[in-house]
Amino acid sequence: MRWFVLLLVSVLFLCGCGAAGFKVTPKEYREQVRTLGVLHPLVDDSKPLPLPEGEAIRDAVRQASAGKQERLVEALRQSRVYFDVRSVTGQGDLFDHLVKSATFEGQGEKRLRRYGFNAAAVSELARRESVDALLVIILYDQTRAEKRWSRSGFDYLEAEYTSLFAAAQVVDRSGRILWELDMPLALLPLQYPDFDDAFFNRTDEVRIIPLSPQGVGRNLARPAKTLSDEEAFPEILLGLFHRIRSELTPGKFWFGGF
Repeated sequence: MRWFVLLLVSVLFLCGCGAAGFKVTPKEYREQVRTLGVLHPLVDDSKPLPLPEGEAIRDAVRQASAGKQERLVEALRQSRVYFDVRSVTGQGDLFDHLVKSATFEGQGEKRLRRYGFNAAAVSELARRESVDALLVIILYDQTRAEKRWSRSGFDYLEAEYTSLFAAAQVVDRSGRILWELDMPLALLPLQYPDFDDAFFNRTDEVRIIPLSPQGVGRNLARPAKTLSDEEAFPEILLGLFHRIRSELTPGKFWFGGF
């Protein structure tokens, strides 16, 4: 729950922060992107996940996020900023097909994953789907130093933890990036400090335990608790989509609204 609260705080903060993430002016963006294509969330598997069941965890992420872009497509349509917003499906491994480079920039909590795209592959897919640009969401893992607290809130452990993060970019037919999430967005911790184990074994050594693939799947599938029809939609992905929508509606976002 704490992670979802942080996601919503990020959304509210960014809604009042001007043109965060845009590489062109609002006018240029609206003129260039009349029809937006939204891909299903891709999983970055370019390097091994440094956990015992890394590949099974990535499979759980793929299964939990498959087809969920339809909710974001509908939300962007309702914003009435675009002429049309379409769900885009491709054949084979779209990550390997579309992405040509990936780098980390920044340090600590501001360390950001940025992707470069294969212009020919992007152009081919965008033209086939009759869209002006593609919204590409990539789920990736990152290991960084963090302070994690016990459930009681009295103990913490500073260490290197691996978590699941999200990157998102709008890419035009030439491969040029028009917008991106310009701050790291942590979705789910993939490891946790086992304070109960240390307590019951009467030791100061706190082990860092990875989530199981099943646990990752259950966390990503946990429904949001709202008063609307969003109740059945996964909480973590709902927070991610809310943030993307808040930034990708230039005419409305610019003045601080969803």
